[in-house]
Amino acid sequence: MRNRLLAASLLSLVTGLAACAPTDLKWSEEVKLHDGKVIQIKRRSELGTPNILGQTRGHPQYHELCYAPMGIHWKSKPEYEPEAFDIVNGKAYVRVPLRGCSSCMHHGFPGTNTIYFAWDGRQWNKITEKEMPEQVRFNLLNKYFIDHDDSRDARGLITLADKDERDGDLYYGFKRTGAKGLNERLSVRDMCAECKSIRIQTSSTADVFLPTEKKDCNW
Repeated sequence: MRNRLLAASLLSLVTGLAACAPTDLKWSEEVKLHDGKVIQIKRRSELGTPNILGQTRGHPQYHELCYAPMGIHWKSKPEYEPEAFDIVNGKAYVRVPLRGCSSCMHHGFPGTNTIYFAWDGRQWNKITEKEMPEQVRFNLLNKYFIDHDDSRDARGLITLADKDERDGDLYYGFKRTGAKGLNERLSVRDMCAECKSIRIQTSSTADVFLPTEKKDCNW
């Protein structure tokens, strides 16, 4: 009897792990630029296996973005998720909110809780807040997956209307408070400043990007 119960438990565990296997997420996304122009980019991520008891889905393992007309490709570590992609005067920019004290420390505890990048035609280069065009606003899909519900994973083409529905609460909050990005919300606005007083121990590094050979947008 005990052996049968053990076997049943093991089968249940294996079945559960199989159900929580890594999930590859790939979608195209309409992005509204600062001047009203709408372009399509490709995005990709992968949810890892759950590592917390009771968690049904894992966390993103990377964030990937591709815009073929300009040969643009982005692939960052999971803690650096872009919130804005825009093209101003023919040059592409990405804005990334920092998440957690380790990232704040690695990037000098910026007052905006955010780091910025510009594309030089070959690679992304970190720039200062002053070098970032002021008109760049949050415009990338944030809720591309939902815990407990893989039927809501981003797939195919995600339109502007889809994004308004998925991220509606964020857009409402931005309009109400005058914020233009995730880390400008009142709940996290002073995150990096508060992190300065905390003793931070971490094994992470300041590296933002991950190596990749897939730069042609053919996902």
